[in-house]
Parts: sequence; structure tokens; C-alpha cells
Amino acid sequence: MNILKKHRYYLLLLVIAVSFNAVLMFTPPATAASIWFNLQNDVAHKSNAIMSGVIRILDLQKNQFIPSSIQIEKNISLDGIEPSSGQNLSETDPDVSSYRFSLEDRKLTTDAVLVPIQKAVISSSRDGKIKDIYVHNGDLFKRGDLLLEYVCADVNGEKKVIEAKKNIVDTKVKGSFRLMKLGLISNLEKTEMDAEKLQVEAQADIVKARINDCQIRAPFDGRVTNRLANPNEYTRTDRVLIEIADTQSMNIQFVVPSRWLRWINVNAPISVYLDDMDQNYEGEVIRIHGEVDPVSETVQVVGTINTQGDNLLPGMSGTITLDSHQIREQNIHGILEQKIGR
Repeated sequence: MNILKKHRYYLLLLVIAVSFNAVLMFTPPATAASIWFNLQNDVAHKSNAIMSGVIRILDLQKNQFIPSSIQIEKNISLDGIEPSSGQNLSETDPDVSSYRFSLEDRKLTTDAVLVPIQKAVISSSRDGKIKDIYVHNGDLFKRGDLLLEYVCADVNGEKKVIEAKKNIVDTKVKGSFRLMKLGLISNLEKTEMDAEKLQVEAQADIVKARINDCQIRAPFDGRVTNRLANPNEYTRTDRVLIEIADTQSMNIQFVVPSRWLRWINVNAPISVYLDDMDQNYEGEVIRIHGEVDPVSETVQVVGTINTQGDNLLPGMSGTITLDSHQIREQNIHGILEQKIGR
């Protein structure tokens, strides 16, 4: 070992010369010359470090330490490591090895707003005059309740005409059946009368549909959120008349940083505080939008709350809290999470 230390500079030059010869075999002359110049400048600074490394390697080889250290590194396990509390890591977090992302953030609080599950913008289905509107802003209604009615004198007139035609055709068909038995009319004449009856019935169905359009009924239970028309006004097709919403079942809508997709997913528990009610509600995530806003780096999330009622209105706002540890405790994996070995 003393001989190596005494002649370390010569040994270093020997290593450099061998390396340089190898470089000359695969490198153009100009490039090789440049490499040799740089090596000369670095020899004085790196010789001591290189020799120390050589000596260390010799010591390790002598003690036969290298193979055993590599084997231990490959078989590193958390079972024998204890945290400061004195508990084994496998006891405090039994599934720690099955998650790709660690819990960097404990809790997240963000703004939220109530949105109705069902809402509708009712537009005019025909040109005509509004006879009456039976609801006002804020009124509650049930499914099938009459909300609005048009003046439909023209359609009612058509209905009477069709009913008269239908009576005449029915009488003809009955008479043709008796005449057919007596052989006074041919099969062709009987077929024409039957076709005439079908035609009148089709016209009656069209008029019935137009009469149904003269009235607008509620498609679900809810509340009027905005009335935009009044009785006796003349309206044209597609004009917005009433906006309604279902206030019995609502969702909570909010945005979270996209990095939280590592920990949240559908069914993740949420805690909601509504400012207007001064009350906390429990709920869960039911839907996560499939696009991240590249500017704000956020994603839109929709949840539901367990307590519903008439006292909650669309547009009420508050805050929502997500607890990543609570989510993990329920064995919920984030959207971006990927189980090891999957």
C-alpha cells in the first residue's frame, strides 16, 4: 500500500496513457489532441481523489464488501425501520407501498356553489298570444302542473272541423259495411272509405298535438327561478318564457388544483360549509371533469351532499374541505394513482 502511495503519480499517468490509446482507436486526431490537453490540465487537481478511490476499492475488495452491499440494497425493506413514535411503519400505514404518490398536502379548502341537478329553460313552441302564466318567481310546483297557456282559438276551431269530419267518415264506414254484405259496393269502394277514415284520424292526432302545445306543464317537481314573460304578450317561437330548477336535489360544484387528482376520485368524502345556512354538510365526490384548465391548472369537480331540502336554493355558496388522509383511510385511489405492480 505504501508503494502505491509513493508512486501514485506514475500509476495515474499509466492509467491516463492506456485510456488515451483507447480513445485514439475510435476518435479523430484533432478530437484526441483536445482530450489530451484537457486531461493534462486536470491531472494536478484530480490525482489525489483518483488515487484515494483506487486505494478504497482495493480495501473493499480485500474485505469482500461490495457483493454483500449490493444484495442488501436490492432487498431493502420497511419492516425493520421504526418511526420516531416507536411504531412500525407497516402498522401506521399498512398500505404505504401500494401508493405511487405520497401525501404531500393534508387538507384542501376551496370555494363551492350549489347547482340544481335538473333545470330547464322553457321557450315558446309556437307563435301566438299568451293567455295566462300561472306561476311567479319563487313559486313551487309539482310535475304536471300547468305553468303557461296560449290563446288557441284557431286550433280549437280546427279541432271542431276534424271532429265533424270524423263523425261523417265513421257513418260512411258503418254504412259501407252493410252495403258490402248486400253486394251493392265493390271491395275497392270499401277500401277507399277505410283509407278516408285513417286520414281523418291522422289529422285529428295532429290537431291534438297542437292543442297540447297550447299549454306548458312542469316536467318535474321544482321552483320557478326566473319568469321572463307576462299574460297578453305576443310571443314568437323560441323566445325564453320561464326558467325552472329542481331544488329538492342539488349538487355542489367546485374546482381543485390538478395535482390533487393524485389523491381524489369518485366517492371521496367531502365536508361542505354553506355561508347562508351557517351549517356543515357531509357528502362525496360524484363526478370529475375530464379536462384540466391549462391556465389556472385546476379541474372542475361535482359532489353531492347528504342533506337536501326546500331551504337550500341554487346559487348558495360556501367552502368545501378535502382531507387526503381521510380519503386514503377509505382505500380510495386518486385518478392519477397507479398501484405498484399493476
